[in-house]
Amino acid sequence: MLWYLLNIFILTVVWFLPTDSKFIISDSKESMKIRKKRLCIAATVNWILLSGLRSLSVGPDTYNYLVNSFIPVKEMSWNEVLRLFPERYLYGQSVLDPGYCLLTKIFQIFSGNYQVWLFFIAVVFTVPLGVIIYRFSSNPYLSYILYSTLFYNFFSVTGHRQTLATAIVFGIGLFAALKRRFFIFLFSLLVACTIHPSAIAFLPVYFLAKVRLRKNQLIFCFSAIALSYIFRNQLLSILKSITGYNSFGQVPQAGAGAFIILLLSFAVLISIFYNRTVDLAETETGIIHLSYNALLTACFFSSLLLINPVFMRVLQYYSLLLLILLPEGARIFGKGKGRMFYGLCCTLLMLALFVSEKRFYEFFWQ
Repeated sequence: MLWYLLNIFILTVVWFLPTDSKFIISDSKESMKIRKKRLCIAATVNWILLSGLRSLSVGPDTYNYLVNSFIPVKEMSWNEVLRLFPERYLYGQSVLDPGYCLLTKIFQIFSGNYQVWLFFIAVVFTVPLGVIIYRFSSNPYLSYILYSTLFYNFFSVTGHRQTLATAIVFGIGLFAALKRRFFIFLFSLLVACTIHPSAIAFLPVYFLAKVRLRKNQLIFCFSAIALSYIFRNQLLSILKSITGYNSFGQVPQAGAGAFIILLLSFAVLISIFYNRTVDLAETETGIIHLSYNALLTACFFSSLLLINPVFMRVLQYYSLLLLILLPEGARIFGKGKGRMFYGLCCTLLMLALFVSEKRFYEFFWQ
């Protein structure tokens, strides 16, 4: 916990450090640009270090990936690695995602050190994330506090395959969707799916990028969300028939109470003030409308968390855009103290959630 809290402390100091010799925190465009750049650089470096220097005991899958993937791939020949593609996609055999094995094998040409591999994954994911936050977030400090609370536990210390797949669809696919480059978007999606099949969940993002909802349409959206909770078992059956995955059944005591409450509450809040948040904040890229549409999509599928927590893997492709949308909630208030109050409340809420959970960390040499 100490190292995570130290990370947040460093980010806080970097964000609120004045940009001129008068030691005044200015909201001018030039000052904000400097603060955003230095914060994103500091956060990117910090999270790469925390992720790359962790021991095998940090994260439930860190050790498993070493013994079940990294070492076995090292012992496989190139022919065996390449043969995984037809075995998986032509003959339907149950083998480890071939794209991940191929990427691991290519990496092992340069290094067979697993710790370096952890650094590689951290860089591949965290650098595009920093670019996205810098480009699109109006308050990167709030974005990183949210990431540190809700998302780091998976992307920075747990999943390898989905983290790499997410890096591809966000680092390439998201920009392709915003620029309406369908074939680039589709190519990035297909590559990501060979690393982790859950990346297919990102496909609707291309079409959500240009959807402009109006208030009278929001009633339909929230009705659909309510129905998804009432008929969540039927929704799961439909998804099973579409995807062919039949192994995701009811898990006793399934649920993600705090996450679901936060997700739905924020969706309701933003929707009530839709004209002052989503519409008012919209940019030429369309990222705010896309982030809002992704939020509603995440709310729709959040009902499946009451059946099996594994569906969080699907929600993460949509809820990750909260890093862009959450700061826009400040537009509910006028400029000045109201927005400062919003940022303070969000920060304190996130930090309260952060410290309420046991956060274990140790370095690989400990």
